[in-house]
Amino acid sequence: MKYISTLTVLLITSLMSFSQEKKDLENLTKQEKEVNKLEKRISDSKAKLIVLEASLAEKITKSEMANTEAKNAAEDNAEVAKKLNKNQTSKKWARKSNNAAKNAKRDAKDARKAKKSLESLQGDIEDEKQKIASDERKLSKVRQTLPENENN
Repeated sequence: MKYISTLTVLLITSLMSFSQEKKDLENLTKQEKEVNKLEKRISDSKAKLIVLEASLAEKITKSEMANTEAKNAAEDNAEVAKKLNKNQTSKKWARKSNNAAKNAKRDAKDARKAKKSLESLQGDIEDEKQKIASDERKLSKVRQTLPENENN
């Protein structure tokens, strides 16, 4: 939660600074406009990366919990199945076995969903990191082409 509030402050600050920069953009050269554009995109990508990384710990926890629940449900299903096997004519154990199997199936599905969600988030984080690195390389190249007295 503190990451989201930090992100909000960061975004508001960057938006205020960029509104002033937008007015000055009209007087800038094409290369300077490209520098400002890349700096803004890098800033936005870093803010998005902060949000994604903040939610990573939560997704990891959810995935681990889902895996534990699926494992426990499978163990419960195995125990009930053994009891049903001992007393095959019992409606009570047949019903419990059926319910345990449903629970195990549901929990396994939830665990797969949590894993897929975690992997997707990790992929999004990697994509943002690559985007930032690419934009920083572009920014470096553009800054090298600027006259020396205008480099930041």
